Amino acid sequence: MRLRLGQVLPALCLGAALPLLWFVVWQGSRGNDFDVNQDQLLELQQRLLNAEKENRRRSQELSSALAEIKHIVARRVNMTKNYTDDMKWKELKLPLHLTNMYYYLPHLQENEDAVSPNVIFGQQRTGVSLVMGIPTVKREKKNYLIDTLHSLLYQLSEEQKEDCIIIIFIAEVDEMYVKSVAESVKTREIQSGVLEVISPPASYYPDFSNLKKTFGDSEDRVRWRTKQNLDYSFLMLYAQPKGTFYLQLEDDIIAKPDFIESIKSFAAQQSPDWMILEFSQLGFIGKLFKSEDLPLIVEFFLMFYKDKPIDWLIDHLLWVKVCNPEKDTDKDFGKNQLHKAHNNPPAKVDTSLTIYQQYTLEKVYKGQDCFWASSPVAGDYIRFTFLKPLKVEKYLFRSGNMEHPGDKLFNTTVEVLPADETLRKELVANGSKFNYPATKDGYLKIGAFENGIAEGSINQSIGRIQAFRLSIRSDSPVWAILSEITKMHFQWHWLCLGVLIMSSVAAGMENEENLDADVEVENFDKQSQEADVDRDKSSIEVAYQTPQPTGEVYFTETFDEGLSRWVLSVTLKEDTDDNIAKYDGRWEVEELKENAMPGDKGLVLKSVAKYHAISAMLTKAFVFDDKPLIVQYEVNFQKGIDCGGAYIKLLSSSNDLNLEYFFDKTPYTIMFGPDKCGEDYKLHFIFRHKNPKTGEYDEKHAERPDVDLKKFYLDKKTHLYTLVLKPDDTFEILIDQTVVSKGSLLENMIPPVNPPKEIEDPTDKKPDDWDERPKIPDPNAVKPDDWDEDEPAKIEDPDAVKPEGWLDDEPQYVPDPNAKKPKDWDEEMDGEWEAPQIPNAKCETAPGCGEWVRPMKNNPKYKGKWRAPMIDNPNYQGIWSPRKIPNPDYFEDPHPFKMTSVSAIGLELWSMTSDIYFDNFIICSEKEVADRWAAESWGLKKLVASANEKSDECIDFKKPDVSKQITKGELKEEAEEFEDDELEEEKENEAPDEDERREMEETKRELIKDNTIKMGREALASEVELEGDEDIYDDDEENEVPDEEENEVLDGSQGDRFNKSDSEDEKKEDDEGMGDLPLKSVRKRRVRKD
Repeated sequence: MRLRLGQVLPALCLGAALPLLWFVVWQGSRGNDFDVNQDQLLELQQRLLNAEKENRRRSQELSSALAEIKHIVARRVNMTKNYTDDMKWKELKLPLHLTNMYYYLPHLQENEDAVSPNVIFGQQRTGVSLVMGIPTVKREKKNYLIDTLHSLLYQLSEEQKEDCIIIIFIAEVDEMYVKSVAESVKTREIQSGVLEVISPPASYYPDFSNLKKTFGDSEDRVRWRTKQNLDYSFLMLYAQPKGTFYLQLEDDIIAKPDFIESIKSFAAQQSPDWMILEFSQLGFIGKLFKSEDLPLIVEFFLMFYKDKPIDWLIDHLLWVKVCNPEKDTDKDFGKNQLHKAHNNPPAKVDTSLTIYQQYTLEKVYKGQDCFWASSPVAGDYIRFTFLKPLKVEKYLFRSGNMEHPGDKLFNTTVEVLPADETLRKELVANGSKFNYPATKDGYLKIGAFENGIAEGSINQSIGRIQAFRLSIRSDSPVWAILSEITKMHFQWHWLCLGVLIMSSVAAGMENEENLDADVEVENFDKQSQEADVDRDKSSIEVAYQTPQPTGEVYFTETFDEGLSRWVLSVTLKEDTDDNIAKYDGRWEVEELKENAMPGDKGLVLKSVAKYHAISAMLTKAFVFDDKPLIVQYEVNFQKGIDCGGAYIKLLSSSNDLNLEYFFDKTPYTIMFGPDKCGEDYKLHFIFRHKNPKTGEYDEKHAERPDVDLKKFYLDKKTHLYTLVLKPDDTFEILIDQTVVSKGSLLENMIPPVNPPKEIEDPTDKKPDDWDERPKIPDPNAVKPDDWDEDEPAKIEDPDAVKPEGWLDDEPQYVPDPNAKKPKDWDEEMDGEWEAPQIPNAKCETAPGCGEWVRPMKNNPKYKGKWRAPMIDNPNYQGIWSPRKIPNPDYFEDPHPFKMTSVSAIGLELWSMTSDIYFDNFIICSEKEVADRWAAESWGLKKLVASANEKSDECIDFKKPDVSKQITKGELKEEAEEFEDDELEEEKENEAPDEDERREMEETKRELIKDNTIKMGREALASEVELEGDEDIYDDDEENEVPDEEENEVLDGSQGDRFNKSDSEDEKKEDDEGMGDLPLKSVRKRRVRKD
């Protein structure tokens, strides 16, 4: 077997080798042909490769071209068109009167697309009646845009939606943020054409890095308001060709019901020459314009976009064009109110709750903000303890607010603590009283919170109340917000009576020997009194004398002798147009327009929209060493204040100080006083600090006072402003001798005096893989199969039925049949005249007019867009922050009080309101000196103003800080005058018994004499306090005070009029005591001086 295999194997090998040998021989014979074919094959292969590469290149070019075509088509679909001249914005063929746009914004010439808005969503609707513009920007906290849109759209009927457009202008260039906002507002209203969303290209904005700081604003504030002016301009130009009227809104407003009809109705009632209609007093919100006027308005904005805020610019334009804008008293828009303020009585507040950030209990009680605390638990409390027990009739506590409606107080009782200790002990013993359950510590449970509100009346048998307490009875799953507190229903009648009695002895007379009073008195009822008494005139007359300073002073000014020491500026303001740069505002020395005292004059700013500058040298320079600096003066905004300042500057000492050239760049050390524009109420305290390393000066601004300043600026009363700077580097700011702000120069200034020791390293960069997301969408979550994202939120109500009597064929508005075409109407220039629209009279009695549309209702199938639930991020690393490095600019100034000395005082002001009154300046180092000066000046003004208040108004009387003394001579004169009045009455009544009359006269003289002596002594010895249960007159006898004593009138209240007694019983009461004098009505009083 092995032999056979060995023979077969060589035979097979030989058989395989023979064909191979034959192939080799054959190939050799054809070698030349093979080489030729191989070259051809290689050439063909190379051609195929080249063709494939060329095909690929051309395919890429075609794809790019196709993408560009798609991009162009998309832009043309979404391109904003100016339907006035049917030109696209991109072609830059703006109306002729807007070609100056490139002069104000020259950078626009470098980019053709700079004025083309990026339309994200919209159907390009035009021809509507009303266009509403809503600019929105990125906010650090909550964005209210969705709430605003819901408020606006919810109020609109389908017919109204067909005739309006809402344009959302996302004033940001961050593409991610713009897209996120656009997605959040994507609703079916986009498809219907009601809503459009646009954003500006980044090239629209100029360079904001070199803006000039004005009005004391920071660089960020100047940059923000400059950008805002450009945002409004862009939005207005985009909206201009779309409708007849343009309504300017903001992204945080709430619309009142049926606001569209209110606006249309109000506009239809106006004369055709109006320029702006105002439907809100808040800044630039709710301003209605004619679309045809928008190019002119925008051009004005662009002319001054770097100079002033938008509301200032519109005020300036109004002054030029129409002087007085029309205003609708029924405002349709307002800001979200998160708390409500009330004038609550003085009290100490405390709570066991954990307070969140700055939302303290003190702020809600004062009406400055809401109170916010973390989740309450059983046993927690909120307590208000009155400084003086009061009788309370009603109470109201409101929890939750519009932003956080769920943060309410649940299972919480309202409790009061009676001031009567005996009653409290009885409550502890018995457990209840007056149908109120009592607590173990003597409180009465008078009410409880229901749906976040506690409100009710209090049984007056409880008497005076010492404290209120809100007691939480169970744990709460939510936080708590207290947004409104009011306990203002107090029994203050005793205070009003006290004020009236007080003023009867506060009439100032110069000298009783030189006074001959002729007073006519007669009886008449209440109606006659209201008809005949002149309430506009003061019932008292105060003899004014120019105050004289006591102690060391550096400067005083009363203006009673004119402006002899003051210097008017003759220079020009820098960086301002020549036509307004001159300090040509007019000053006058005048008496107050209301509550004036003869002889008391002040400095009055008279001009509107002009620069004013006036200054005077101090008696001696003030050097910041070891004495305090006290600056004090009076201001009265006699016409209120729209926009303007009333602050002063203490000018720095220097050898080249020339008051004739005093202007805004003149170096000053301190700037102090009130300032207001729009709804921004400020009380400035600024000082210029010298950097010890560089020698440069920086402005340091005190933190804003934590009080509501609005009332001081709008009540048209004279207010006293005081600044106290102490050598220990602390300060106090007072208004009407009440501290409104205090702090440290080292801790409460912005920016801080001393820079931080360490700063963030500008070269440190966050790692690319750093994950700051605390939550992420659950990657394993899956949308449920039955989740339908296409279901709308609202659907038509199929069960709705058209009301009977609905007038389908009647329009809601018809042309006014009484309207006539103006005589100066030019149809070639103004177009065809059409009568203004008025409400259709037929619709007033019908349930509705026009096409009836089914109302919408909530869709039960609506679920909205599905989103994966959020889970904790396993890769969360926290918020990244750069590392700290030593600050190369660090320095430490331990005593910033040592400022540059001052040698002059100046007022450099601009105002849009005239008749701002200044008076009684004083600069000194002792608080007592300033207080005495105020008592002799501002105190008298306060006395006269109080006396001129209407007698039927209960004023809020506060105990003054300074002792208020009453002239003994005035008391005696008033007593003699009262005596003469009574004698005249008795003559008129023709008393039957002459001896009896003489006896009554003698008794009354003795009584008045005794009371006059006692009252004069008490007034000169100490301050006069008004107490509810005390009488001004006392029957106790006292030793007589010498008539020759010097006396001063410092304060008082409203003058009263004593009613003549009609019966003998009343006369006897008058004779027996003056403690409860009946009021006397005085028809006319004539005072004659020899």
